Amino acid sequence: MVKGKTAVGQRGEELAKAYLLKSNYAILTINWRCAVGEIDIIAQEKDTIVFVEVKTRRAETTEWAFANVNPRKQEKLVKLAYLYLHDHHLEERLWRIDVIAVALPYQTAPIIEHVQSALDW
Repeated sequence: MVKGKTAVGQRGEELAKAYLLKSNYAILTINWRCAVGEIDIIAQEKDTIVFVEVKTRRAETTEWAFANVNPRKQEKLVKLAYLYLHDHHLEERLWRIDVIAVALPYQTAPIIEHVQSALDW
């Protein structure tokens, strides 16, 4: 049983990583940190670098997980993506920001929903 906010978040990130691997993404790094913040998962799909924000909630649906990716968080994700690309000399690469929402219901299997190019929503 997953307990505590940190454990719930870690469980969600594990599920998201497994989901991405099963979906033929290559995982480049997990929990990349800099002075501005953290990117949960950085992956690659074909020629595109994918910055993945994972939101996990103890809930029956993913609604509240997605709701937490507000405009302020979106702005921060873009800033982090640019910093990562600059730091790794990847400015010319294609990239996007995705959100994976994970719901962990108490009685049923986890629910995973993936939105590609999430900042376009």
